[in-house]
Amino acid sequence: LTRDGNIVTAEKGLPRVKVYDPTGKLLAYISQRDYFPKEAKGMDLAADSKGRIYVLEPFGGVVMVFEIGRPPG
Repeated sequence: LTRDGNIVTAEKGLPRVKVYDPTGKLLAYISQRDYFPKEAKGMDLAADSKGRIYVLEPFGGVVMVFEIGRPPG
């Protein structure tokens, strides 16, 4: 959960992350095609008090940081 109540999920089978608001509306979809290698599985998640989402991508051994509403970079 993020500080503002959004729910962040990572799927076990496909490397993708989704962010939902407290009512269940999809806010963001971070896909394998755009960011993660297809071999990435079992990604861990964390969120900080500023709304950043941290994704541990174990295949590449990296931590990716995302902010909803901001382009990556």
